[in-house]
Amino acid sequence: MLKTLLVAGCLAICILPLKTANFQAEHPSATAIDADVDAIYSAVIDWRTAHPGEGPKAGQLVLLDTTEKYSCFGSEAADCTAKTRNQLTGMFGKDMDLRTIDDYMERNAEKKALSKTIPTTLAKSYITEAEQSALFKKGVGKGWQAFYAKYPKAGGIIGFSQIGFNENHDRALLYSSIGCGGLCGTGHYHFLRKENGRWILAANSMVWIS
Repeated sequence: MLKTLLVAGCLAICILPLKTANFQAEHPSATAIDADVDAIYSAVIDWRTAHPGEGPKAGQLVLLDTTEKYSCFGSEAADCTAKTRNQLTGMFGKDMDLRTIDDYMERNAEKKALSKTIPTTLAKSYITEAEQSALFKKGVGKGWQAFYAKYPKAGGIIGFSQIGFNENHDRALLYSSIGCGGLCGTGHYHFLRKENGRWILAANSMVWIS
């Protein structure tokens, strides 16, 4: 009986580290998640600066210092979730599973501070809502004049949502916007895949333009 108990105890002790190791492998640490978040934002910034649209080519970056909340873009609140799920699965196909969409919606119910450690090739500044209000208090036209006087090399103001992930943490969804003038700006959803340890921007889909 004692021998049986000793064997069972040994098996439990030997198996526990393996289970812990597997759990850690399947669930990234907070540090790893932060690194993924920064890498994803950096990939989208690279795409936005390479595709400025009607705005000026960026020589410096100006980022909203808080994330943008989830929006239904004109849909009625009651139909918001279902319509957005259908919209996103239509945009990005079978790779866009519902867990990624749900995680995106959950994370963006409220605004949060944007990461200040995003790696970029261009110098970056963060603009607060209070600073925006001060710049644009005399109207849109004069506001953009004041903005470009303060940030002469900027390509506009870039905003980000928080990032939604799937269960395996190898698919990501986020929204970004850029405002560059009174009738100058776009909003896009971005879908990324993690391949060989790197986040690849797989697809972008525009949801508004001005």
